[in-house]
Amino acid sequence: MKRFRDTEYFVSSDGHIYRDGKVLQHSMMGNGYRVVNTSVNGKVTSHLVHRLVAECYIPNPENKSQVNHINGKKGDNSVSNLEWNTHTENMQHSVRTGLLKNSGEDHINSVLTNDQAEMIRQLYTPRSKTLGMPALSRKFNVSVSTIQNVIENKTYLETAS
Repeated sequence: MKRFRDTEYFVSSDGHIYRDGKVLQHSMMGNGYRVVNTSVNGKVTSHLVHRLVAECYIPNPENKSQVNHINGKKGDNSVSNLEWNTHTENMQHSVRTGLLKNSGEDHINSVLTNDQAEMIRQLYTPRSKTLGMPALSRKFNVSVSTIQNVIENKTYLETAS
């Protein structure tokens, strides 16, 4: 077990949080994540269990902001199931594993079809006046940032062919 920061709380590698040798009860949030409350100097704070485990056991040299459940199971907070990710990496993992079903043209805020996104990737030519990002933005009637996100596979992820 490892001490959480400089507190009297300890975190096990399988996702249990202890104080005074006793396992703390966790609550389940509406989104499926487990949370525990700690009290330090009279101040009660809620902590996501997977973040406590990651902070205590998983190095984060790139200072990534999110913790991903590799197998997609939010209740599995063991070290072997967690990794630090960026928001983009986390979303890509969700789409790749089928956890995020509402993506690409099926997303509620979608402005392109998956076929249009694929066409954008095929047409895009850096710094071209007719096939660069601004030109494709005008052609498809979307923002330049939407075109950039498609090209960089942040949205409308490419499917393996």
